[in-house]
Amino acid sequence: MWRMLRSGDSAAYWALFQQAAGLLLIPLDLLGVPFDRRLARSARSADLPLIILIGPPRSGSTLVYQVLSRHLDVTYFTNLSALFPRSPLLYSYLTAALRWIPKERYRSFYGNTGGLSAPSDGFHIWNRWLGTNRYEVPNGISVAESNEMQEYLSAWALHAGKPLLNKNNRNSACVPLLSSGLTNSYFVEVSRDPLYVAQSLLIARKVVQGSEETGWGLSSQNVSDGASREAVVDEVCNQVQRILEVLKTARDSIPEDRILRVSYEDLCARPSDVVRQVSQAIPGVAVRSESRLDDLEPMRVSNRRRVSRREFEQIRRRLGRGDQAP
Repeated sequence: MWRMLRSGDSAAYWALFQQAAGLLLIPLDLLGVPFDRRLARSARSADLPLIILIGPPRSGSTLVYQVLSRHLDVTYFTNLSALFPRSPLLYSYLTAALRWIPKERYRSFYGNTGGLSAPSDGFHIWNRWLGTNRYEVPNGISVAESNEMQEYLSAWALHAGKPLLNKNNRNSACVPLLSSGLTNSYFVEVSRDPLYVAQSLLIARKVVQGSEETGWGLSSQNVSDGASREAVVDEVCNQVQRILEVLKTARDSIPEDRILRVSYEDLCARPSDVVRQVSQAIPGVAVRSESRLDDLEPMRVSNRRRVSRREFEQIRRRLGRGDQAP
């Protein structure tokens, strides 16, 4: 909490507020549980697509999520729904009349966004079927759980009358499970130069975990106390390679017409092209009528060296990169 307060980042402050507000709202959350279940069961089978953004942590997937939720005519899990983890569908349904559109202000703090209408990663929903460990995934789920997941997510889309969009990096390791359980699911894989993914994961260990020995993100592993900095860097590179292998397995497990690959670098250079690419690739997904895609300006790519030159060169060598550190 102290590190988040010192960050000066509004998204970090929001994450702290959300934790406190969630405790105060527990009575309302509990009160809504039976109504939430009724809403889920009252929905008919929906053909509306479920769009699942995947990719390595620190790949720019949150930025892609923010841009797509702003410009595509979709519903998504919001920070408001995260305040009610036991009955999020109910409170999403009750506030749908507000017709919130997320602001075109793309800030986040290690996946945390700020504001009630901002997109949430949805751990408060996915944990129902995939468990509470954010860094590991179950080997499988029961038929009953799979059916409940399909029913609940389809109900979310149906009650909103729009396709459902969500980003959750843990789902990168759940693609075979999700693609078979969610028959109307499509996947958008976000990539970024692995050199900068590794660098950002290395920094996240210190900023988020408070210790470079403690892993952060999907497929992370701890290193022994007092391990050398070189050993920490080496483990982060191993983490990136494990994630890339997980994503390759994911791509091989589903039909090509159900997965689309986009890059963080392309989004920053040509955001309107990426929005249109997703809209055209997934049936039933349209651009918001009020969006002015042609007015979208390029964004700054944050691919620059932020660790020592020695560490940067170690990452580059371990990941097989041939270019030199800037």
